[in-house]
Amino acid sequence: MKNLHYEEDEPTGENVPPFDFDFELYSLKTNEYKELIYNEIQLYHSETKVNDYLKDKEASPNGVLNKKYGKDRLRTMYKKD
Repeated sequence: MKNLHYEEDEPTGENVPPFDFDFELYSLKTNEYKELIYNEIQLYHSETKVNDYLKDKEASPNGVLNKKYGKDRLRTMYKKD
């Protein structure tokens, strides 16, 4: 693979903030994932939802699901005693 590496052709961009992936930290049920997907869809249809999202992201850059699910719903690998 070393011969195929061409550094100038590598994609560059900004890192995705932890806020957008905090769902990965929690053990969620199917209907909870559905709710999160629905909320994501709303960002494309509601300026109010976009503004709420941006406010939450600014106030809690690591995510807001901890307010909803708490530490008891964290996946085992993320629990810290």
